Amino acid sequence: MMVCLCNRINDGRVRAAIKAGAKKPADVFKILGVPLTCGQCRDTIEAIMNEETRTVSADE
Repeated sequence: MMVCLCNRINDGRVRAAIKAGAKKPADVFKILGVPLTCGQCRDTIEAIMNEETRTVSADE
């Protein structure tokens, strides 16, 4: 699923950035080496982060 149209970031790249240590949306952009442009994707990135956190918690 496409998450950020400005930087062509899909959910797989967001999840990879989270696994690489992103703790907030700004970290995702920093890890991926792209600028935060319009910010429309911030809520979606936060939702993916929350989903990943729940997944990790369930695995423990």
